[in-house]
This record gives sequence, C-alpha cells and structure tokens, in this order.
Amino acid sequence: MKRMSLYRLFGPIEVRRDGQPVPLGGPKQRAVLAVLLLAAPRVVSIDRLADATWGDEHPPSMLSSLHAHISNLRRLLRDDANATSPIVRRNPGYLADVPAADIDLRLFERDCEQAQSAADAGDWRRAVQAADRAAA
Repeated sequence: MKRMSLYRLFGPIEVRRDGQPVPLGGPKQRAVLAVLLLAAPRVVSIDRLADATWGDEHPPSMLSSLHAHISNLRRLLRDDANATSPIVRRNPGYLADVPAADIDLRLFERDCEQAQSAADAGDWRRAVQAADRAAA
C-alpha cells in the first residue's frame, strides 16, 4: 500500500509521511530538497543546486557533498526499502517527481487561482471557499 506524503515549503521545510515527520537532516540537505520541490517537476541543474546550497563560494568538496545530500534524501524519502525515491537523476541534475497535490505551495497556488477565477466570474461564495482553503 502506498504511503501518503506531504511536502511542506511554508514555514520550516518538512515532509510528513502518513502524518508523521520524516527526519530530513541539516540545513544544506533541506536546502537541496527545497530547491527540488520549488522546481518540481522540472530538472534542477547541479550548478543551480550548488548555488542554492552554498551561494557563490562553493567548497572544494561541493560535488561530493551535494551527491551525499541527494543520496541521503533519496533514502529518506522512499516509501519503503524497495520503493523508488521521488528524487530522480536527469541530466543535467535532479528532479523531484512529486505530484503537485503533495506540495503545500502548489495547493496554495491552485486555491488562489481558483479564488481569483471565481471572483472574476462574480461567484463570491466559491471565491471565498477557495480563498479559505488557500489560507488554511
């Protein structure tokens, strides 16, 4: 049975699986995850991941550290030991293969668009409902 995951970008970066927090490691590993989720489902280049994680001053060990963060995240985000990870290698980098409905930011954007669309159509009840969902 597939386990349910929610990826939270509002507030502290967090992943919840079946309602329980997944331990994500330190700030650099969380930064890598955040960049991948913000771009999902597009590929993020190694250079972009490095810039987002270390800024303009990359340490000499940047590539091996980045690959270690990715490897750790892939292991942590598997549903079980036999499942594939939602973090996938695609040239020239990686992508988060996560449904938009599992990312809080994408749900917020969808609800805001629905609220705006309903307001533009003069359907205030539907606009308020969508805005309430977005605010929640």
